[in-house]
Amino acid sequence: MGVAVAAKSNDGSPQSAAAGRKNAGIALLVTLATLLSAFLSGSYYHYSYFETDTESYLFQAILFAQGRLYAEAPPDRGFSPSPQLNITNGKWYSKYPFGNAAVLALGVLAGVPWLVAPLLTGGGIYLLHRILEEAYDARTALLGSAIAVISPSTLVLGGVWWSEATNRFFLGLFLLALLMARKRESRWWIVLAGFALGYSFNTRPFTAVAFGLGGAAFILGELWRKKQIWRFAAAFLPPFGLMLGMYAAWNWYLTGSPWQSTFNADQKFDSLGFGPHDNGISFDPVPSYEYTPARAAKKLVRNIPALSLHAFGWGSYDPKIDEKIGSLPALARLEAAITALPLAFPFLLMLLPLFHSSRNRYDALFFSLWSLTVILYCFHWWSVPGRTPIAARYYSECTMLGMIPLAARGMGILYGRIREAAAAKARLIAVALLVPLLLNTAFTYAGYGPDLQALGDPYRTIERLVRDRKIHRAVVFIQDQFQVPLGDYPFQTLDEADIVYFHLGSSKVWGLRHADWREAYEQWFRGRKAFLFRKGGFMALN
Repeated sequence: MGVAVAAKSNDGSPQSAAAGRKNAGIALLVTLATLLSAFLSGSYYHYSYFETDTESYLFQAILFAQGRLYAEAPPDRGFSPSPQLNITNGKWYSKYPFGNAAVLALGVLAGVPWLVAPLLTGGGIYLLHRILEEAYDARTALLGSAIAVISPSTLVLGGVWWSEATNRFFLGLFLLALLMARKRESRWWIVLAGFALGYSFNTRPFTAVAFGLGGAAFILGELWRKKQIWRFAAAFLPPFGLMLGMYAAWNWYLTGSPWQSTFNADQKFDSLGFGPHDNGISFDPVPSYEYTPARAAKKLVRNIPALSLHAFGWGSYDPKIDEKIGSLPALARLEAAITALPLAFPFLLMLLPLFHSSRNRYDALFFSLWSLTVILYCFHWWSVPGRTPIAARYYSECTMLGMIPLAARGMGILYGRIREAAAAKARLIAVALLVPLLLNTAFTYAGYGPDLQALGDPYRTIERLVRDRKIHRAVVFIQDQFQVPLGDYPFQTLDEADIVYFHLGSSKVWGLRHADWREAYEQWFRGRKAFLFRKGGFMALN
């Protein structure tokens, strides 16, 4: 009662009270998404990078914060902390498009880079709420936003320095602007849609293509019938074209060609499509890995249940269950089937609106965003499922902006049927169904913990040893591993840098060539203290 009274505004009418409750509800969800993502950023990722991709994003963000697009190429590949950093044309930079690093640079300047993804996740929840309000109604909007807030795909990827949180935000902005432009016929919403999709293309191009195709299918037919397609194009194409131009300029400036993506400028076998592939991390020669349609089909079969688990946290999933099931005893097979059964629920809820008499063009839009992303990533050799959402992170955008909206509407339809069948007990039945599933979600989050908290151990171990031993003016050689922390170089000159990390080892793929630390020390580090880190321990060098 006190909440209802406080929510009334202006004339104190029921409509004003309802609006107040709605605003309070979405504000709470946005705040929860931000705080929970920030909490997981610390508890799972220790507010830091934890593998070569996140290190690459931070590297570029620091350069941006310093007002630089690249660092001068180091005198040797051993200086580079991550194989996901390119060294081409005398330039040293991240292999990824600039969109995520540019946003992360704001956090670097503020001294809180870890806070960027949680803030964008909260903003993404707000955009999702607005999208569902425009597409459906206030109740579905609140339900869909609440599902997104508890979704492991949303929160676990909302606290990390990968590009998913950034891309979800800009794709959400694109969808909202598209829906608003259709309903309001405002040129400025169209301009915003073009910019947002273009920024997404500079963040995660492949996902932007999927959403662009889905958005085009949603609106172009109607524009053609209304003879407004040229008006739409005149507002959409300039900002979108500008962002595509920036993508081409970025490639041209760093690689020497607008058609050569930075993504595989230095790693020729890290590309889309079928054929031989490798990401350049291994210390061995390029492995003969042939990505074939058969492998793509097998990966898709494994991805589908992974998407369900990471979207809602319902059920249990082993990514290699198809290989193990034949060797399991009958009782273990039955147990696996029972625990995996909830994996089907999100898909049933998602498909329900498509077969219901109330289906509409928005249902088709959200399904197209999900299905196009899943299909297109069959051509990406590296998108593999796993026990945690980070392994299926390529599908984070279509989960939040495609799967969850449909599932929320499916829940509304199902609840309507329950009310028709048992009006007096409808809420009790809904609670009885949801409570065990929510407990399952909490159990799933707890299960992620050990795997995710173990990420980045070499980085943290090395940095802790340097800090605890109060080491300064030193070089730390890292023997035969690819996880090496960011040092002070190249953000300071080699002479000014306090701590420098240097890779030791031989890698034809990566270009490492120094197996003996003495060679590198005599050439670049004379006068510094020297230490060696390898699996056997950390030791001072004489």
